[in-house]
Amino acid sequence: MQLARMSIMGRTIALVSLVLALPAASAVAQAPSADPLPPLDGEILVATCQTNATTPEDLAVCLDVVTRVLVPGQPIPSAAPADGELAFQPIELSGNGDKVVRFTIPGDVAAIADITHGGTGYFGVHTLDSSGEDVDLLVNEAGRYRGTVLFNTDPDVSAVAFEISADGRWAITVKPVSAARVWDTSGPLQGKGADIVLLSSPISGFASSTFEARGDGYFGVHAYTFDGEVDLLINDTGPYSGEVLLPDGTALLEVDADAAWTASAPQ
Repeated sequence: MQLARMSIMGRTIALVSLVLALPAASAVAQAPSADPLPPLDGEILVATCQTNATTPEDLAVCLDVVTRVLVPGQPIPSAAPADGELAFQPIELSGNGDKVVRFTIPGDVAAIADITHGGTGYFGVHTLDSSGEDVDLLVNEAGRYRGTVLFNTDPDVSAVAFEISADGRWAITVKPVSAARVWDTSGPLQGKGADIVLLSSPISGFASSTFEARGDGYFGVHAYTFDGEVDLLINDTGPYSGEVLLPDGTALLEVDADAAWTASAPQ
């Protein structure tokens, strides 16, 4: 993924990082007290989103994190502006064999896709734009597959369909980036296969993590910072074991793997 294409992702993870950092900031502010921390106030978090978001898309991402991650189940009055729903709901797609399937998401909002395949032959997934032109190759594997991938990060080209090559049943769930799983960086991270992971708080200053990967296929890790920078941390084949620097401001990791992997807590 090219740096020039990261303006959407930069805004997205900046807003996600903002709201994910709020509980930590609250804990620091109240550290001298032995009393338990009060529950997070949904209305205060919504106000934070509305103050810091600079576009409707940013506001949608921020509100989505508040309602899904920080205060799930808590009523959030007036979370969305009067002009309509901003965050999109997960989209479930499924089929068997080769297909072209269309979907509709906001054109300038980055997204993730949870993808599975049950066949034994080639499995490929491309995104297509409104002209039917290829945008990105998301999956290029053989046999059974399960993973989460990032797409729709180019502000000038919006994905509207998947072109799928398969010999078995497959399923795709399209979600906002804010629905990715969150890594509590006070402990290690574990995963299997391709994944997109948000950090509970962005990396600040000098930090490193030790990654280990099983399997004998490709193992790659990209780090995305809150200001839209992208760094290729690992570009190797498994099995892999090594310590890498995490760039200052890292807020999201994109992992490409064919087997189980781990990452140690940043040090």
